[in-house]
Amino acid sequence: MTTLKLPFAILNAFTTRIDGGNPAAVIRTTPEQDASLTDAQRLTIARNLNQPMHIFVTPTDDPEAFRVRWIMTTQEVVLCGHATFCASGLIFGEEPGSPFYMQGAKAARTLNFNGLENSLTGSKVDDGKIEVALEVARVEDLIREDPRAVKLRAAVAAACGADLTVVYLGAGVGLAYGCYSLIEVGTDDLAGLTVNFDHLRNTGFTDHIFTARPSSAAREAGVTFEVRVFAPVLGMNEDPVCGSAHALLAPYWTEKLGIQGQTMRSHQVSSRGGDLWVILDEEKGLVKLAGYVVKVVEGTIAA
Repeated sequence: MTTLKLPFAILNAFTTRIDGGNPAAVIRTTPEQDASLTDAQRLTIARNLNQPMHIFVTPTDDPEAFRVRWIMTTQEVVLCGHATFCASGLIFGEEPGSPFYMQGAKAARTLNFNGLENSLTGSKVDDGKIEVALEVARVEDLIREDPRAVKLRAAVAAACGADLTVVYLGAGVGLAYGCYSLIEVGTDDLAGLTVNFDHLRNTGFTDHIFTARPSSAAREAGVTFEVRVFAPVLGMNEDPVCGSAHALLAPYWTEKLGIQGQTMRSHQVSSRGGDLWVILDEEKGLVKLAGYVVKVVEGTIAA
């Protein structure tokens, strides 16, 4: 059997540091390679590269459009904002001679990434930032008597301590976001919160978005809200920086703070950390996330 050699690059999203942000591997395939790769092969590639997310990118007849698959080391997912962000930054930034250089795409202002079930865009914006646009999520308020709220509240208390104040509980709605929970907690030290991840494995949700108002120092630095995201059931105890979580966070904080149409700065306070400039476009039903991306390594991988 012929072994495929696929070009890849690893980039960090939402940071300018090589030890910050959220890493993702971008793997380029030709249409022929894409058709021949099995799901098992994609998963093997992901396990060998061993990044939080892997995006397989295949050019189409439209130089500004790509077919994509988003693969974790454990399973395929329906979308990933930060991996799409990395792919956008890579394609926009490469020069002739790179396997990721595509003249028509590099000259474009916006690229379209079409997955099996969802589509995302990546655009060039000011100050060298990249911007991705996600469909805004619908969030259902979980009232105290809701069995999902009872279970989730108990899990949060077990994971973080009974003295942690839970300000709000919500659940994403729909195929893309139905596995997300949104939890505002009352702390001015979200970064210092100790979390026992095992207690978040059986909540009925895969992703647990913890958010809080910023510390006074962060507020002075221009931060609007802080975030941590935990997904132990997916094999990722803490997501370094989660782009897709902002499909829920943007409408929540926009409404809560009464800042419709304004850009918010989100600071993810994981150990790696990251920063996103977020705006809710209510008219188009989109959440736009802007930030920086840095390439760390590139090479080829066998399939």
